[in-house]
Amino acid sequence: MISFLRFLLEEWRYEAALFFDFEERVARLSGLGDQLEAFSQTVNFEVFRPDLDKGSNC
Repeated sequence: MISFLRFLLEEWRYEAALFFDFEERVARLSGLGDQLEAFSQTVNFEVFRPDLDKGSNC
C-alpha cells in the first residue's frame, strides 16, 4: 500500500510540475524561435478549417 501511495505522490508531483512549468516552457520556446510561430506567420492555417470541421463531425 505504501508503494502505491508513493507512486501516486510521484505522479501528482510530475503532473503539477508539467502544469506550472507550461508557461515558462512556452516562453522559452518562443524565445528560441518556435517553429510553429514561424509557420503561422507564413501559412494561413484557416484555409484548412473547413476540412478540419468536416472531420470533427464524424
